[in-house]
Amino acid sequence: KAARGGHQKSHRTSIETEAGRAEFESVRKESLNEKQKRNAAIAKEYGYDLYHVPSGSEILFDGKPRVMDGTAFIRSGFDAIFAEADTDADYVFHELFHQFMRQNKHGEGRFLEAVQRQIDYTAEMWDRYYEGCKEQYGNAFTLDVVYEEITCDLCEYAMSGSEKMYNRLNGLFEGNTLETLAEQAREMF
Repeated sequence: KAARGGHQKSHRTSIETEAGRAEFESVRKESLNEKQKRNAAIAKEYGYDLYHVPSGSEILFDGKPRVMDGTAFIRSGFDAIFAEADTDADYVFHELFHQFMRQNKHGEGRFLEAVQRQIDYTAEMWDRYYEGCKEQYGNAFTLDVVYEEITCDLCEYAMSGSEKMYNRLNGLFEGNTLETLAEQAREMF
């Protein structure tokens, strides 16, 4: 089978954990492009598997479908990252921080709180994050979700140098605070 664009071959994949079972199509390792291979290696270095899932395909979590319709996501109880096969976005460090938050082994909660304290709540970027998370998370929306998304984006910027993440974050903090927080994120990773 080919993912959108017709260039990557996929196969049926199953994962079993104490949290449940996931079944989905994923791009075969030998069909990954260089960026996908690099991201998979980064995830593996931190103890997580990265699966590249064709856009629009269904992932069954204990028989309940979720459509792969975003850049990437994690699922509680699975040591895995699910990424859209044909995305060119930077996402691996963003998703790793979501995973790290679940375990809070290296002070991730304290780091998130430090980020939260430094946000300029009068900034236009705060409103963009708030409204974007409200739309994306729907009934699961909370302020904690907004803080975690900001912190995840900050980690992506810090570790990959993503210009897109920098542009999202620029103006959300005063002065040189973004760079100071990025350095703290690098220390955590």
